[in-house]
Amino acid sequence: MSYCTDRNEGRREARAYAGRILKGETPADLPIVQSSRCELVIDIETARAPGLEVPPMPIGCANDVIE
Repeated sequence: MSYCTDRNEGRREARAYAGRILKGETPADLPIVQSSRCELVIDIETARAPGLEVPPMPIGCANDVIE
């Protein structure tokens, strides 16, 4: 299980920062942006390998479930 920031949002922010820098802005002048979205990813196959059973509640709440 992993609870982390949305990877796609991070990529968009990185592209936006790169574009601003290429247009001439100084990196030190750019604001620090914190992601506002998080996602829960569950890898059921890896959890079951040592014999762990994942309850249905987190599976229903997960943004992505890897079978």
